[in-house]
Amino acid sequence: MDFSQDQILQLKQNNAQAQEQVYKLCYSNFMKLCLRYTVDADNANQILNDGFIKIFKQIHTYEPIGSFYGWMQTIMVRTAIDFYRKTKSLSTMYVEETLLEKKANAIDADAIQNLQFNELLKIVFDIPPGFRAVFNLFVFEKYAHKEIAELLNITERQSQENLYKARELIILKMKNKTLLKHA
Repeated sequence: MDFSQDQILQLKQNNAQAQEQVYKLCYSNFMKLCLRYTVDADNANQILNDGFIKIFKQIHTYEPIGSFYGWMQTIMVRTAIDFYRKTKSLSTMYVEETLLEKKANAIDADAIQNLQFNELLKIVFDIPPGFRAVFNLFVFEKYAHKEIAELLNITERQSQENLYKARELIILKMKNKTLLKHA
């Protein structure tokens, strides 16, 4: 999604019509992004609106070095992470090992890739919030573990472990879903 320099200039001048146009153009994609961090639609709307407020307030800091859409997306992701930090305690970052099936040692990346996107999102919604946050940042947003650790105030090792456990849970849920379909 490209934006002209004129559109960006209008945004920098606080043009309400330009703001509304950007909001309407980006609403769907950014709402999907927000829903990856919370399963509650009201919270997703709050994140979305907070993110757009930040975008419009910080528009003067945008430098046309990279993509304007990418710049906005970064703000939206950080807004979602801020919301996550405010609403979730670090104790939710871990699930007892007994919940994880030891049989799911080998992570089947192909199985995750072959899932329909909506099916994957439904499964991701069911994993604990800490695992979901790391999974979203790593898989969908392409953040490195070092960046994830800084954003979530955890160690790089915790980020790696949470991603591993998230994948294990996703594989387990996929296997259970497949077994239920064939039963």
